[in-house]
Amino acid sequence: MFDIGFAELMVLAVLALVVVGPERLPVVARSVGRTVGQVKRYVRDLQWQLESEVRGDKKHDPSVMSDEVEPPLNPDPKETSKKDV
Repeated sequence: MFDIGFAELMVLAVLALVVVGPERLPVVARSVGRTVGQVKRYVRDLQWQLESEVRGDKKHDPSVMSDEVEPPLNPDPKETSKKDV
């Protein structure tokens, strides 16, 4: 995705050390790592949702209620004929 080599990463690390300072660098790195992880999860979930919409999957769709019950079929044909008359 990004074409960043080892030299560029070292320049970024030294720059972060100078700007943030050695005391706050671990805290900032941890927060950046968490944010990147959250963004990756969001993108993965969004991609999954889009792919499932394209495929037409409804198995994990929260908008589809799993408790929906179809009306039972009437086993007695006499009752349907009485209602029709």
